[in-house]
Amino acid sequence: MTRIHIAALALVIIAAVLSGCASAPVDNNVMPTSDTPSKPAAPASPLKDAEGKHRYVLALMAKEDWQKAAEELEHLTAARPKLPGPWVNLGIVRTMLGDSTAAEAAFKAALDADAGMAEAWNQLGILYRRSGHLEKARAAYNAGLERSPDHADLHWNLALLHDRYLPDPVLALTHYERYQQLTKSSDAQLQLWITKLREQVPADKPEKMTTEAKK
Repeated sequence: MTRIHIAALALVIIAAVLSGCASAPVDNNVMPTSDTPSKPAAPASPLKDAEGKHRYVLALMAKEDWQKAAEELEHLTAARPKLPGPWVNLGIVRTMLGDSTAAEAAFKAALDADAGMAEAWNQLGILYRRSGHLEKARAAYNAGLERSPDHADLHWNLALLHDRYLPDPVLALTHYERYQQLTKSSDAQLQLWITKLREQVPADKPEKMTTEAKK
């Protein structure tokens, strides 16, 4: 699978998540159009307001200054614990610093602030999948989809999970197709995977579909 450069992590959790509205793609689990995304300008002096501080943090993340970003986000989440977006970014930063325990705690704090925040479920699932907790990853992705059934990246990550880690061609196909439909993707590699999975799942055998795939 193609993977986007790590620096783009800062670009996908935009300022809107400050109020809990995070629906942008998760770059390291979607098909990128480029492996060399542009970066924002270098950070200016941090502002006193929460939104300004969050923009400052995003610039630090784009520069891959994970430690400084973590310090700023710790202050921001302490001051505004009910804002889920900064918690999600803190989880991403802690992941980049190799502290999966702190990352998990941050993603869960985001969900405590807003249980409907699909991006927090998505990031939590990614963390579980990377650490080998595959059933937890599946549960997190599905919990996100229960709240946001049209969240494209959750469909992508479930497709990947069932294509590579918990093999289930029906589920993999179902979620790849839904991802393609939601994003209107014309990616040739994605279409190839869908075509191959369709060969494994006869269209005239609906009884072969799993319960989850029929939902």
